[in-house]
Amino acid sequence: AVFGSIGWYTKKLLWPPPHSAFVSGAPGSVLTGLGILISVLAVALLLWQIVKKGPWMGELFAVGFYLATLAPALAIALFSISETRLAERYLYLPSVGGCLLAGLLLERGARALKLGTVPRVAVPILVALLVAVPAALASLERGAVWKNDFVFWEDAVAKSPDEGLPHLHLGIAYSQLTQGQDNAEARANLERALELYRLAFEKYDDSEGRSKALNNRGSI
Repeated sequence: AVFGSIGWYTKKLLWPPPHSAFVSGAPGSVLTGLGILISVLAVALLLWQIVKKGPWMGELFAVGFYLATLAPALAIALFSISETRLAERYLYLPSVGGCLLAGLLLERGARALKLGTVPRVAVPILVALLVAVPAALASLERGAVWKNDFVFWEDAVAKSPDEGLPHLHLGIAYSQLTQGQDNAEARANLERALELYRLAFEKYDDSEGRSKALNNRGSI
């Protein structure tokens, strides 16, 4: 769980899209392998720096900051503290270490290539643009999902069809649509909410989630 989470978060750090409000399932074997590789390299780098007292302390600090601030998210994945074991929002602080590392490596690469002043300024700007343009387009696409609760949880259900929580919250969104509607529309939305609560009950793997689904069905 820990190594798989490190791999998943690192993949999201390198390129966050596609986004999802609810991440289902444990990371796959490829991401677990990536997490193990990152952990081994981080330890090897630390030992090498201690022995050689080399000039890579900035990069070492960035990697250490990333792993240290990621630790709470790894604990959540390991001990199932939260219903959402993996979440993109857990990367807010660790991403600082990732950005710092990227900047340090760009600067080190420019020095190694012995670039002049203009290329040393131009290369990072070009790299930033190559990242920023597609990232901005992905952000605009994701922003449309935040239009309202209904659209938001429909997206989550589509991306995590086998999880209970998205179905539960989409059912709540349908039940709230009944305000101000005539009887026929309200009845249709309540029937849809009942179906979503039934699916949530079936897909939840814990008693707390199933009790929420049953409670909402009972309220309707």
